[in-house]
Amino acid sequence: MTTWSQASSSARVSARWLGGVVLAIGVLACPRAAEAQTCSFSVSAPSFSSSEVSSNLLDGFATDTFGTFNANCSGGTAGSTIQICPNFTAGTGGADSSGSPRYMKSGANQIEMNLFQDASRTVVWGSTLGGMGTTRPPALSITFGSGGTGSTNAPVFARIRSGQNTARTGTYATTIGMSTVYGSGGTGDCSGFAGATDTSNFTVTAIYTPTCTLSTAPLNFGSFSSLATARDSDTALSVRCSNASAYSVALNGGLTNASDPTQRKMRLGADTLTYGLYRDPSRAAPWDATVNVFSSSGTGNTESLPVYGRIPIQPLPPAGTYTDTIVATVTY
Repeated sequence: MTTWSQASSSARVSARWLGGVVLAIGVLACPRAAEAQTCSFSVSAPSFSSSEVSSNLLDGFATDTFGTFNANCSGGTAGSTIQICPNFTAGTGGADSSGSPRYMKSGANQIEMNLFQDASRTVVWGSTLGGMGTTRPPALSITFGSGGTGSTNAPVFARIRSGQNTARTGTYATTIGMSTVYGSGGTGDCSGFAGATDTSNFTVTAIYTPTCTLSTAPLNFGSFSSLATARDSDTALSVRCSNASAYSVALNGGLTNASDPTQRKMRLGADTLTYGLYRDPSRAAPWDATVNVFSSSGTGNTESLPVYGRIPIQPLPPAGTYTDTIVATVTY
């Protein structure tokens, strides 16, 4: 006679001799297969404001923005942790061999930028997979919830560096490749970490449109008691326009809206004093708001544009301080 009893999922068997044959009855218990961990990753690409880019590049300032790295995983055991290492390549614009800076390109032109892990823009978001010097990605982690799912995100800080006022205008871009390595057993350091790999990419763009700045300084003819000879003086405008961008500067007719740039009027009440403004020291090239304007092409640096003034020979008006207001306009 054979008897048996079962506890949980395994069998405990006792056997007695019956005709010299031992009968054993058993149940084999197999562990439950582990669920596969799967993850998906994406980046909301950093987006630079066109107006900020244009203003800051010309002025030589940095331009900052940020995007977001997103990770969603499933198939994990509640309470377990998975490590995520999102490696960012140099990008289609290329990068310095050290990984800083990266470049954005517009045709043959380029500007320097980079992607960072921190808001102070000091720790480059790089790669342990090569092509980015000794830079590394951040080591992120997800702890799975009771449903076996989890998610995380991290800001991707971006900066177009300062000191690039001579950059040329255009639409700049670089496409960054992302190889995200993920799995259990990470030590918090992405160097040498192996696991499953997910690949994708995102594009960072910046539009630099032509822009100019203009400032003026007073033109003072000083004091005099005779206009038996012409009286000359000069000043200068300061203009800074995007490199290789065409521009022109016009000077209007002043408070009396003079149509002849050599016959502008300074006023003191009802009295006037005739004067002219010119583009050359010999006072042969008048400067007005229509045909006789100053035209050039920007360099990205501040340029000084001399303005030559002349009070021609004329009857001396009553004594006093005569003034006029000229509007200078830069068109680009």
